Amino acid sequence: LTVFSISLLAATQLAMMRFVFRSIPGFRLALRPDKSVFREIFHFSGAVYAISMAKLVWERGSTFMISVFCGLSAVTTYSVGVRLSVLMNQLTGPYQENISPLAALLHSRKKREKLGGILVNSMRWNSFLATGLTIGLVLFARVAIRFLFGVDSPDSALICRLTVLAGCITLVFRTIPEKFLLMAERHKYLAKVFVAESALFVAASVLLLSATSLPGVFIVMGASIGSRLFGTTCFILPRMIRDCGLRVPGLLWNTFGRQILASVPAIAAGALELRFLSGRVGDLPLLLIAGLTCGPLYLFCSCAW
Repeated sequence: LTVFSISLLAATQLAMMRFVFRSIPGFRLALRPDKSVFREIFHFSGAVYAISMAKLVWERGSTFMISVFCGLSAVTTYSVGVRLSVLMNQLTGPYQENISPLAALLHSRKKREKLGGILVNSMRWNSFLATGLTIGLVLFARVAIRFLFGVDSPDSALICRLTVLAGCITLVFRTIPEKFLLMAERHKYLAKVFVAESALFVAASVLLLSATSLPGVFIVMGASIGSRLFGTTCFILPRMIRDCGLRVPGLLWNTFGRQILASVPAIAAGALELRFLSGRVGDLPLLLIAGLTCGPLYLFCSCAW
């Protein structure tokens, strides 16, 4: 298995190198690279590394804080609750990667208006995916957790709902602007925001856990979500709006308002199904019925709007 994995990775890298040589005329590998080019690559890579480390602290720090201050049972409850929000991020992740090369290309050609339109449309598509998944996970969090993990925990369901709602806001208003800033030579600015968010999260978690008697799981969650939302609404999203010359009302309506209106019929249908079918049918049939009714209804309303 190890040999196969390494061989597959090596074959993939060699294939990509072949495509690079064919796609970029004059490209060559130099043993003594140009110092100015190396300096630029070093600065960009350093910023990306700082962003990766800050992401690691933000993503893994919650579990560490809860285990230190609250014990392993709280970690189990938290891990079950956030599992579905992680799944939501993974399902929307492949689309987000497509915006990076396009943003870099249009930014290099200084096509600001076209780039702004593409970013808004990308955020709306991301909102379509995130909002649809959020509807199902918020309404049927307890049912889904009970079916998938065999656990009937109100705390895990509440954690799931809170993290899914926060994840939806992040997916709609952060992921695409984040990709844009990274590819538009704003990597140093982005790295500063990520490092500040992680530091704020750690400091707020430690101070609140030490000073209050509230449930530690929700304190850590609040510090994590609050620090991320603070960075998104105060730094990342405003910087993209300013760089692309976008109008805030139009951006909010196209990326969030339309999907909220389109989701109202699906929310009503899901709430009725949960009210009248919960306890009368099994968890799997309930999830299937909800998916087969709310999904097409949400898709139809999204296309209509």
